[in-house]
Amino acid sequence: MTNKKIQKELPKIALDGANIACAFMGHQIPGDAIGIVKAHHYFVEQGHEVVAFVKQFRMNEKNPKQMMKNLDFFYQEIPKDAMAVVPARSDDDSFFIDFCVKNSAVLITQDGLKDHEGRLQGEDRDKFLKWRSKNRCDYMFALDQFMPDPNFSMPAAVVGSSSSSEIKSSIATSTKAGSKKQVQKTSPQRKAGKKTTAKKKTQRNKSKGRGIDDLRDILRANMDSEFGVHSMGTDLVGWCNDEWGTSMTSTRALRKYVGLPTSPSMSAILERLFGDEVSFSGEGQNLVCRYQPSASSRTKLEDWLLDMMSEWIRLSGLGHQLSSEAGGKKPKMILKGLGAKGKTFEELLKNLFGQENLQFRGESNTMEVRLVKGASVPTPSPRKRVVQAQVDKKAVKQILGIMGLPTDWKRPSILTFFKRLLGKAPPAFESTMNYARVGEEFLRLTDSRLSEAFPDRKILINSINESRYGLSAKYANNSLIIKSR
Repeated sequence: MTNKKIQKELPKIALDGANIACAFMGHQIPGDAIGIVKAHHYFVEQGHEVVAFVKQFRMNEKNPKQMMKNLDFFYQEIPKDAMAVVPARSDDDSFFIDFCVKNSAVLITQDGLKDHEGRLQGEDRDKFLKWRSKNRCDYMFALDQFMPDPNFSMPAAVVGSSSSSEIKSSIATSTKAGSKKQVQKTSPQRKAGKKTTAKKKTQRNKSKGRGIDDLRDILRANMDSEFGVHSMGTDLVGWCNDEWGTSMTSTRALRKYVGLPTSPSMSAILERLFGDEVSFSGEGQNLVCRYQPSASSRTKLEDWLLDMMSEWIRLSGLGHQLSSEAGGKKPKMILKGLGAKGKTFEELLKNLFGQENLQFRGESNTMEVRLVKGASVPTPSPRKRVVQAQVDKKAVKQILGIMGLPTDWKRPSILTFFKRLLGKAPPAFESTMNYARVGEEFLRLTDSRLSEAFPDRKILINSINESRYGLSAKYANNSLIIKSR
């Protein structure tokens, strides 16, 4: 039986709830809460104080597909004060690592915490690795029984202060801004100590500012409202290479580049980045993701921009302030995430709010912008704006040319149409091409990205289907497929 003396001598336990729930279900999302209950009971019976960290959207009954199984059992068996509910869009790793460091607690997880490790450098990284080796405990389930790593040596609880302030300030830091400050503090020590090679400096400069938040921004700017998860990998690598000027060839390389673990599935990564903004249906190669971005954050930024442009303001200054308002993100990426199209900051603003609603004066670095007095600017959500976008017929024709449609092609006659419908005449035209290849050819011909002309793949498909050419288009197996009707 547990007593207060034992509790004081034993360290607190933090459970990585999402990790444990999924492991109990054979690493399937959304996981089963029974696994968390078993882990909780195991350590409570040993005399530990235990807290389970679980993301909010895994406990949201309004989204049953993303909610953990047996949630009622979870509420019944685990006291409320032993639950730590992490906000849907927050990084749960940072929360439970911070808790463990400040409370000298032991973290129970199968996650190697590689993404958190990637945010730290120099002495801070060394301290984190030392902490992880002593305070992270692996586990497994055997015949539904929870089993912590038998080789793990449970550290004694620290009485009084949980750990040194030096370790707290370095290990527990997880934000990008914090990481930058740490690099600045430790760089003089590196210069005085071991020499850093030119290659390492280049790599560090290249990866500066490229993290999970940057990846989330690119996804927001490019994701369709519905897409096949299986095809996401190739597209995502291309989007990032285009935006960052990199030359990555695989999603594995991309994940390492931004500090994400390489083992979880793409659906798990999307859920980690977007929480309850994404939902899934189907399975295997037919798994489909539905993306419904939260409107609140978009509306806030759009209203902020309108307020800033109520009087003349220099474009460069507006960009800097927008970046600061959005936590250091690139201004153009922010506007693209809001559904705008264009190459320059000026073009993106015009597309977002309507050219007729904005006034510009000056040139180059001195250009200023102002909202037209009395203008009534609608602010539709990005997905609605995509539907409302006018289709570029020239771009459609260029894509059909890339697919090999003859320049003298004419819509089939009604007689030919019925013959083909009955299977008595072969299709006059049929072509299949990898969608990424279509994008590459379009970029080569027009010097514009395909996603700029067609932010949503469905717009391109519908445009071809409704064009005067009498063609049928669809997307399957990462490819654009077109044939005559």
